[in-house]
Amino acid sequence: MAIVLMVPLIVLPVLLILAILTGLMPIGGIWRDSFDPGSFSPTRLFQSVVAVSVSITMLIGLAGTGGNSFPPLPAWVLAVAGGGNVLYLGAKWNTSRNKSG
Repeated sequence: MAIVLMVPLIVLPVLLILAILTGLMPIGGIWRDSFDPGSFSPTRLFQSVVAVSVSITMLIGLAGTGGNSFPPLPAWVLAVAGGGNVLYLGAKWNTSRNKSG
């Protein structure tokens, strides 16, 4: 039963990776900001790396329990996930202030 429940958790990332590799999904949105789609955004890339890292950590923990339950969230996972979002949103807010004024 646990393996059946983990199938969507594995299939979706595999389909996304295949879409990126075949060119069906542009990967530029990972490192470009919506304010300036032509330039590189380090905070956007950092947020993406943090999100993927936290997701992989949780999937490893889920696999360690046999897929029966989610493991308890370590404090560092919450801090990294929240910190990545705060950094990204702060940079986006600062960029929007600079563009409008």
